[in-house]
Amino acid sequence: MIHAVPEMFKPKIRVEYPPDNKQIFEEWFADNVKEIPGDRVYLPVNWTGFQVNNDYGNGRKMHDLQEYIDGLDRSKKYFTITQYDDGPLVDFKDLDIKVFGSGGGRIDCPIPLVCMPHSYQPDDVKTPKKRKYLASFVGSITHPIRRKMIDYIISLPKEDRERYFIFTDRMPIETFCQVMSESVFALCPRGYGKTSFRICEALQYGAIPFYLSDEEDNFIYPFPDELEQDQCVWPMLGDYMHMLHSTLINVEYPHLWQREGQLVYPEYYTFDGCKNKILEWLKRLS
Repeated sequence: MIHAVPEMFKPKIRVEYPPDNKQIFEEWFADNVKEIPGDRVYLPVNWTGFQVNNDYGNGRKMHDLQEYIDGLDRSKKYFTITQYDDGPLVDFKDLDIKVFGSGGGRIDCPIPLVCMPHSYQPDDVKTPKKRKYLASFVGSITHPIRRKMIDYIISLPKEDRERYFIFTDRMPIETFCQVMSESVFALCPRGYGKTSFRICEALQYGAIPFYLSDEEDNFIYPFPDELEQDQCVWPMLGDYMHMLHSTLINVEYPHLWQREGQLVYPEYYTFDGCKNKILEWLKRLS
């Protein structure tokens, strides 16, 4: 069952992020799901759009959203989906609800932070041996671990440093995708939220995501009951940043990591794949 949420709580997000992502996953899910298995009612509030559009959760309309949540039938069980970095910014109180989350805040069922596939398509997916860069990072400095990572790479000897592509300014999306397709590893440090869209983007282009976070509890591992993270994503704590380069150059059989990533990507990191996994999870929650 899908709950009839008022349109005021389902606004389209006013920003396009990451670039080239024309619709965020929680909006797309609401537009494309037809039947809900199990006994939970889908609550299609667009948390990310509503909260971003309302001063990132500080606007006066947040009071209206809280009143709406307070008025929901407490005899029913619900679920909702959000990618917002801090999760739903309301007090659910005694509401029986499961949050499928990808950014942070309250997460009962972790899902990947997914975006639409970029339109740029290289002629072929190059093997690791044929790629230009050992690793790349294109993005802004939205968390201290990103600065720590860049400072570390800058400190490397020149011959090692030149194996990386690091850029922290704006870049045309096609150039970004070309860099990703030429990288053996994609450095995916967390930003303000606990994870990064780069994991999804890297998998699209056959790069191996190297997921960096500041604390063990801050890693988000999607679909933990069935997806083994070491199949395709390599996690590392910032405390071990001094081992980053030696770890990358000593990864055995990177072509196997690449192959696993290409298998995992359509099943878990695309909109359709993620939707199907959520629906499977709902069956188990019944």
